[in-house]
Amino acid sequence: MMEQTALINFEDMRNIDVRIVDLNTLTDIRDIKIDIEKPLNERMLDYLNKIHNPYFFKYGKMIIKLSFAETDVTIEECMEGYFKFL
Repeated sequence: MMEQTALINFEDMRNIDVRIVDLNTLTDIRDIKIDIEKPLNERMLDYLNKIHNPYFFKYGKMIIKLSFAETDVTIEECMEGYFKFL
């Protein structure tokens, strides 16, 4: 699991209002490259370090906001599942 993410407040990141997000402060998802040779935890941390906010990023000039279904699954678990297949 991602122990280092305990310092990251995902709730605050998730609750940002998309109407006030500055496009210039977001990371373009097309620029994110993940080394698939790294262990799972390192891939997830690398992604978080590069994307800065996993709920908001951009694709060109378009702001993308991710949301997740209201379940007992955490964002960490969702990311872990995703990065297992990279």
